[in-house]
Amino acid sequence: MTRELLFDTNIISYVINGHSFANLYKHYFFGTTICISFMTEAELLRGAYKKNWGQRRRENLTRFIERCRILHSDSKIVNTWAQIKEIPGKNISDADAWIAATALVYNLPLVSHNADDFHFIPNLNVLTEPTEP
Repeated sequence: MTRELLFDTNIISYVINGHSFANLYKHYFFGTTICISFMTEAELLRGAYKKNWGQRRRENLTRFIERCRILHSDSKIVNTWAQIKEIPGKNISDADAWIAATALVYNLPLVSHNADDFHFIPNLNVLTEPTEP
């Protein structure tokens, strides 16, 4: 049985764009079912349109996304998102809250380069890698 991990948008973006940070996270992909939130799929596609990617590059992105297990929203995720957004004294983007809610509901570790965006969320297991030795 392979492990499942939820990947934040930034990690998938690093891989798709050939960013040097992708190397920091490549070990998370081996023997893993790559899960992404519906929000990550939306952010990736929006980024491609915003940057005016050509058809071939968008098709490559679509093929990558098709290899992932996309976790869609349901009433549990919606409820968890609302709770995260209302954590007193904390400000989290809507997109990050959707991704965190997905990880919590599916009980999956979240692989993110921006662990500080999520550190205040109870019971969320965030996996990250340092960028400096």
